[in-house]
Amino acid sequence: RKKSLDGSSLFWRRDRFELLRPPINVTFEDWEPRRGEVHHEDRAMLAVALRDRAQPGEGKRLVAAAVHLMRNPEDVGKDAMRMLEVSQMMRALSCFVAEVGAEGLIVMGDFNAVPQSWTHLFALHGWQDCIGSEKGIQDAFDEVEWGPRNESCTTRTGARSLWVDYIFFSARTMALSGRPEVERCPPGPIPDATHPSDHLPVAATLRFLPSAQPLDARARPADASCSAPGSGVAVNDVEVRPETSDAVSPPLSGSCDSPPPLSFVPAVGK
Repeated sequence: RKKSLDGSSLFWRRDRFELLRPPINVTFEDWEPRRGEVHHEDRAMLAVALRDRAQPGEGKRLVAAAVHLMRNPEDVGKDAMRMLEVSQMMRALSCFVAEVGAEGLIVMGDFNAVPQSWTHLFALHGWQDCIGSEKGIQDAFDEVEWGPRNESCTTRTGARSLWVDYIFFSARTMALSGRPEVERCPPGPIPDATHPSDHLPVAATLRFLPSAQPLDARARPADASCSAPGSGVAVNDVEVRPETSDAVSPPLSGSCDSPPPLSFVPAVGK
């Protein structure tokens, strides 16, 4: 939309993580079935492949993605479009995970969908994994987002008080380290003097399981490769500028026997 150029961002600590290849930037296709039209709006996903140097040996590989889906979460009629966007997201990420042989997957951002909506359920259970190669996607806030409406929300405006921001991760290879963090739902609409966005930040600390293996190891031969997603998703390589990949979190403690966990805070949008 010309009036609102939204997007996604990812930041990482350069002393902790190594960028394995250029990021992928996916602009979702939105369909208008009544007119047979396809639109490329501003709903997008940005994904990076990183090597965690703090892990033993050559380090674990992680694919991290930031997502922004169709607006107006209070409009359940748009859930079908959000599910189509999630489907495009899954295709791009499954291929990216296979390309780099990642042991971990984290997907985070503004899904504009409430807990247990079709979009939320599809993001948890709709991955087309081979038997024995399931990612086991889990919602980091599964035990938090069900609190009272005046306590649990990630967006608060004059029209809504909803939980719509998530951090999903591959529970087959990763686990939460401690309780995820989110602010108490504000008493009034935001943005305001202390909240620069109409969304609240959410954060979770994750760690690799000692048994973590490449997520797609049982699904394909070791020498197989996966090309970029086919037609239907606009994928563009993004120029990587090391000077912009700055640390955004304080140093984490740990050792080779017990590698430090990973902290993630998704960017928030409209």
